[in-house]
Amino acid sequence: GGEFLAYVNRGLEQIDKGVAIMKNYAGTSEGGKIDLGCIITVQTDFIPKLLNGYKTAAEGVAFNVREDTSQPLVKDLLSGFYDVVFCARGDDDPSLAYVPVLT
Repeated sequence: GGEFLAYVNRGLEQIDKGVAIMKNYAGTSEGGKIDLGCIITVQTDFIPKLLNGYKTAAEGVAFNVREDTSQPLVKDLLSGFYDVVFCARGDDDPSLAYVPVLT
């Protein structure tokens, strides 16, 4: 029983770490950081309004916003550099979900 308890405790610690990370992403913890990439056409008007609304609803969230063209943004998103990007739709990649926000 004691040997099994050690495994259970390590498993619960990993679950707690995962929950804390997800709370950070969702902005429901004591802060958090979201790395966001965008093309310049949405950076001047759309992104500031979007972030202001989000910051009002989720206090303590910080954003790192970087501007680039669509292809490098998608490449960096796939490599884990960004949490979300706003860009033109490119080649369909089954690991990505494209959601239209502007026309």
